[in-house]
Amino acid sequence: MLKYIPSHPTSTSTTHVVKDFLSLDHIGFLDHINDDTSSIINHCQSNLTPTKLLNVIGMGGSALGAECLISALNQSDKEVLFWNNSDPSQVQKYLKKGGNGHYLIVSKSGSTIETLSMANLVLSQIKSRHKNWSQFFTVISEYGSPLYTWAKENNIAALEHPPSVGGRFSVFTSVGLLPAAFCDISINQIIAGAQQAVHSPEIIEQIVQDTLKSFQQDKSISIFWTYEAKLLAFTQWLQQLWAESLGKATDRSGASPSPVSTPITHMGTKDQHSVQ
Repeated sequence: MLKYIPSHPTSTSTTHVVKDFLSLDHIGFLDHINDDTSSIINHCQSNLTPTKLLNVIGMGGSALGAECLISALNQSDKEVLFWNNSDPSQVQKYLKKGGNGHYLIVSKSGSTIETLSMANLVLSQIKSRHKNWSQFFTVISEYGSPLYTWAKENNIAALEHPPSVGGRFSVFTSVGLLPAAFCDISINQIIAGAQQAVHSPEIIEQIVQDTLKSFQQDKSISIFWTYEAKLLAFTQWLQQLWAESLGKATDRSGASPSPVSTPITHMGTKDQHSVQ
């Protein structure tokens, strides 16, 4: 997107930036906001209904998008634990709490070492307690990946991660929508909102204009600051989208990219008294 930065961003030039971005043919997540969600809903109803607890084991984009949706929108009596840090004390705590809940293992490549390590710990525990252990797991990974293949060989439900969608952009696939559906959040409304945004680019043009101006002014830090505790996960997801998408050594053509800022997240009045 940054190859389209105008030298002096205006409302007109920003409109072109957004239009050009939406017309690109390699933005995989845009291809999936029109997907039928019935298979996700059916899987949730068939495999996740008996439990009130879902454990999502995944790193970065395999968890942050879903965590954003759950944190902001969950009003059910169901709980989702996100295993997105290999801290031993947290893992032990989750092992005790996860109990007989369902486990969703997410890795696009199927070889993320932290994800597989934690999944192995859970697997050992569930296998020791249940003969029908495979029913406690669902896998989301690319077709043919080591994780996907393992799931199929062990009669574990496996959903395909679209190859064209980077993990950090996967919130509109089963990666984000399955945990949301588990919590009785209307995933069709989430998809409808994404479709509305794509077809109403003016919604984001002002934000884009302000962002491009900050880049032109060589501002080195962008702070995503929320006063709503339930939106903290959203700022953390946005931080990953920003840093992993824009903080590249080279652009797609191999040239040096445009300079961008470092994204930082802050929370409410707490950080007003400690950071400002």
